[in-house]
Amino acid sequence: MGPWHIFAAGCATGAATAGLLAWLRSSPARGGAPVLSEVGQLAAAIAALTQQVQQLDTTISITAPLRNDDDEFQMASDVLRIEAERPPPSHPLATSSGSPMVEVTVRAGSPGPEPVPVVPNHYATADELRDGHKVEEAADYVLQHQQQFLADAEGLWRLCRAYYDKGEIHKDIKQEQLNAAIPRGKDAIAKDPNNARAHKWYAIVQGALSDFVSLQEKLECGMLFRKHVERSLELDPSDALAHHLLGRFCFEVAKLTWFEKQACKTFIGTPPEATYEETLSHFEQADKYQPNWIMNLLFMGKCCVQLGRKADAKRYFRQAAELPAGTPEDNTAQAEARQLM
Repeated sequence: MGPWHIFAAGCATGAATAGLLAWLRSSPARGGAPVLSEVGQLAAAIAALTQQVQQLDTTISITAPLRNDDDEFQMASDVLRIEAERPPPSHPLATSSGSPMVEVTVRAGSPGPEPVPVVPNHYATADELRDGHKVEEAADYVLQHQQQFLADAEGLWRLCRAYYDKGEIHKDIKQEQLNAAIPRGKDAIAKDPNNARAHKWYAIVQGALSDFVSLQEKLECGMLFRKHVERSLELDPSDALAHHLLGRFCFEVAKLTWFEKQACKTFIGTPPEATYEETLSHFEQADKYQPNWIMNLLFMGKCCVQLGRKADAKRYFRQAAELPAGTPEDNTAQAEARQLM
């Protein structure tokens, strides 16, 4: 039977009683006879308790704070480990009845750690809700706990995303939500310039904000969009959404007429440049990391139309139309794909 442990005070009492019993038996003339009977009963009770605990084969560790009499320590956590085993009759710890004595080992140490309260992982909760297509619920969760999202870039870009999502769902407050998202995106990048998602979501908000500003500001938003999406991809080349977003930007730029490019030059100096070949390569990268994405397949088909690759375009449109739709965006993309087949 392995070592077992019982309540420390009880064991200490048992050890003291056994010692007193031996002392009284060795010196009956000292007036201990009247007490001997009661002590004997107590010793028998402790022996019975010992046998019961041995049968349970239990181990209990007890930590009791004790104050040192000399005030050398204001408080210590003294671990009282009581180990009892039944020794053979010849064992020096055995009594005349063969019952085991109780060995008490006291070890003084520093106080144990304070209990740590369970803190919910707000980042994981927000991501799980959004990944489960509970976009508004995820946004509400972040906004309700926004104080928990201000400490670092990981929290700040999620806060930026939450404002964006809220604006996409409620178009009547979209501009207000985007204006709230912009400083959170900036703060995220300032906290960690090498955070890919911070750059990506700041870019997304800049692109969405272009619907509410002047032509010159719109062009400036577009350049900021491209700058931060490209930086995001430098930091994380496997991000399918960032590849798709850059493809969407290049697709719009590739459509610009000569006159539109001249207008851009007037406002921002150097007009943006992109080709349909470059645009298709971005969509192909998105498809590599996230295959069977309906919206991405739609734009791959559109690029192929512009490049004169009609068979490839039809193949992409059919693939997009036949996949199961999971979101309203998928339904919109499928309707367009069917029209273009």
